[in-house]
Amino acid sequence: MLCRSIIVLTVFLAKATVALSADWIVDPERSRLTFQSDQFGKPFTGSFPEYDARIRFDPHDLAQTDVSVAIDITSIQTGDDQRDGSIAGREWFSSAEYPVARFRSERAHHLGGSRYALDGRLSIKGSEQPATIEFELAIQENSAHVIGTMTVLRSDFGIGEGQFALPQVATDEVVVNIDLFASALEE
Repeated sequence: MLCRSIIVLTVFLAKATVALSADWIVDPERSRLTFQSDQFGKPFTGSFPEYDARIRFDPHDLAQTDVSVAIDITSIQTGDDQRDGSIAGREWFSSAEYPVARFRSERAHHLGGSRYALDGRLSIKGSEQPATIEFELAIQENSAHVIGTMTVLRSDFGIGEGQFALPQVATDEVVVNIDLFASALEE
């Protein structure tokens, strides 16, 4: 579920000036990859502070989009040490066996105004599924700010097995939120 947030990282786009680079470098200090879920009827949020994003995105040449994000599942933080420990286990992410979740773009499209979508493949816990990140992009000179979301179904990836697969225990739908800042790569 958190891996979907990786897709949102790919949302950073090219500069608005004439000779823009389509390659972007994410500012990890200002950017956030978070998620929202519900366990035992209580909502909680978490984050993945460790990830690597390779972003090529030019709003004037969407066909050349190439976004790849690798999220370190072991970096998960929910503010609850017990929850963080159990999430790493076999019933959830099996992070010892599958320490990285990956998103790879396949297609970008313009939704109108400053809104875009990035379709691709999300791989978590050995399972790969189609995934879409919808985002809003603001470009100012050499800087980009992306705010986006992706909805992930835990059951599509075998996340939350046994009792944790029950919707009364943990909701199947997880919302990944992306708040990214990036700078255009100097050529």
